[in-house]
Amino acid sequence: MGVGTGKNIIFYSGDKDITAIDISENMLKRARAQVEKLDYNCSDFIEMDIQNITFPDNLFDAVVATFVFCSVPNPVLGLNQSYRLMVNLSRVTSIPHPGSLVFPTPGSLVFPR
Repeated sequence: MGVGTGKNIIFYSGDKDITAIDISENMLKRARAQVEKLDYNCSDFIEMDIQNITFPDNLFDAVVATFVFCSVPNPVLGLNQSYRLMVNLSRVTSIPHPGSLVFPTPGSLVFPR
């Protein structure tokens, strides 16, 4: 969610299917270029607002959001969308900006269902 320039995709497993969404088509273009360098299986780059995701329920095995929810007008709505999307959800992983007013604790946040 909120793939941005795609710089963090290198930390994902290259043998998994990755669907990248972002509200900005310009960011998606940059993410596509990043993925091409890595030779990852990431063929879906979709312009979408994480507060209004049009994917059906229970579609993904995992959701990762890096530096996203502190930039979203309604982060709780975005988190709820994350939970709705996952099959047998065990967690949503979000890494906030340091000092974020939304998630002020530094480090990775894991939200169990």
